[in-house]
Amino acid sequence: MITASAASFDRAAPTWDDAFDAYQRLLGRNADATTVLEARHGVTPIHLRALIVLASRGPLSVSHLGVAVGLSSGAVTPLVDRLEQYGHAERKPMPADRRSVVVTALPAGLDIAAHLRDCFAAVFARASGDDLSRVVETLVALDNALETEVTTW
Repeated sequence: MITASAASFDRAAPTWDDAFDAYQRLLGRNADATTVLEARHGVTPIHLRALIVLASRGPLSVSHLGVAVGLSSGAVTPLVDRLEQYGHAERKPMPADRRSVVVTALPAGLDIAAHLRDCFAAVFARASGDDLSRVVETLVALDNALETEVTTW
């Protein structure tokens, strides 16, 4: 658990080390927050991630859910089994191809995802004040940059 307060830095001349340190603190705090929510709802990190994906994207094929949460085809089936066992999601035949199935979040799973969204909405509101667009633009820019840069590592 991250307990140290944010390090101070010179706002007029921040360094790359300041940015890296702030990013690492953010990752640690996010891990702490996620751990609290996982314990509250009795789910694992990947279970929580799957519920967030299903709540935001709607029903997905098992393979698309696996890609979205970073699991292999062999690992996503047990995840979907657990989601069903907990009453958080269900498999349904795909309307266009009854041999395939889609995974759909159930109300209990949607409630967990909504609770997570509400918790982070409070964090974003505190961080952004009246300028939520600045936070969103920064997060999107970081995501895009990371997606691009990681291919060069």
